[in-house]
Amino acid sequence: MVNFYEETELAKKKFLDVARISPEKPIQFDSGYFMPMYMNTRALMFHHDDRTHIIHALYWLMRQNVEPSIIAGVETAGIPWAAWLAEKRQYPFVYVRKERKTHGLERQIEGGNVNGNRVVVLEELLSTGQTAIDAIKTVRSEGGVVKYCLSLFSYNFPETQAAFEALDPPCKSISLLTYDEWMTMAKEAKKITPADVEKLNEWNADPFNWGEKHGFPRIQR
Repeated sequence: MVNFYEETELAKKKFLDVARISPEKPIQFDSGYFMPMYMNTRALMFHHDDRTHIIHALYWLMRQNVEPSIIAGVETAGIPWAAWLAEKRQYPFVYVRKERKTHGLERQIEGGNVNGNRVVVLEELLSTGQTAIDAIKTVRSEGGVVKYCLSLFSYNFPETQAAFEALDPPCKSISLLTYDEWMTMAKEAKKITPADVEKLNEWNADPFNWGEKHGFPRIQR
């Protein structure tokens, strides 16, 4: 029998080893913003045991909030996690493209019909949240009922939470681990220095202007 509490604690600890702190050479996110911290969640796909802990934890988190009919993975990085979760717990699975195909059946949602079904959209990581929000809109446009977006990690920026709440109807974002939780764990485990903490606190207080203040303006894509 799976002990979901233990699996969740094991899963969260894995994130301590995949965070890159680089305030002197910030990392450009897909949104074009430069940030001093990057959570390399894709590295968590590599080991079977890591995947298993995380899938158990995601399932437990999801079931505490909603019982979906379908799991939908967001292109690209949300797809494997959604597929593994659907396979492990025997849910139907679809994935949502960023854009509709211009050939073949010209679909944007692949795998099955979401119309009239409770769909949980699964994204790997939330920064601005825009990719997940676009996927939610796509699923809703095809008749799916989306009240929750599930993710492995969220930077938990207030602007991101506001964007989910601004959807009509609002969608609740739930994450296995948030930035604040990770910071607490990292400080306790001495994974970051006091200097790192100071720089990250400055960034977290104003994440979307931090790069420009430090000579790394956003590059629009």
